[in-house]
Amino acid sequence: MVAAAADSSTWVDLLKFVPGWLAFLRTAGTWIYKGRVRRRKVALGPDDDVLRQELTAARKQFKAILAQGGVPMAWFDDEERVETAQRLLDLTRRRQDADLRRYVLTVCMSWERVSVYAPVGTGNASAAFEPSALQIASAEHGVTYVQKALTRMNELESRTHGRS
Repeated sequence: MVAAAADSSTWVDLLKFVPGWLAFLRTAGTWIYKGRVRRRKVALGPDDDVLRQELTAARKQFKAILAQGGVPMAWFDDEERVETAQRLLDLTRRRQDADLRRYVLTVCMSWERVSVYAPVGTGNASAAFEPSALQIASAEHGVTYVQKALTRMNELESRTHGRS
């Protein structure tokens, strides 16, 4: 009889601590969640909307090159096209996510290759203008990696902000 009474009092004593343990687990879970969200925000970096705008502008320019079947060197003298790679590179330095950085750096390199492979010529396409196959391939490569970078940004944002 004494053993049965001791067993029931042990369970009663243990049940007293259940709310405290549940509160502790909830607090620890909240700390872990907040830490993950903070880490993802740092990985995404500040002013993610600016990076998104620059990537969509680069994609539009890559698609313009593909639509024209290549462009001459003079096409890159426009103000918005001169600093494209440098603006993307500046925005990349503020990111912590390795995949996002790699994708944006690949877009920068593709932009540089597109401009390097551009044939020297005047701004208007003449009969002497012959598009470079390497320029077209680099533009296609750039469009692919812009899409990968935007997809990675969407993944990070959906985990952090709940945006889709």
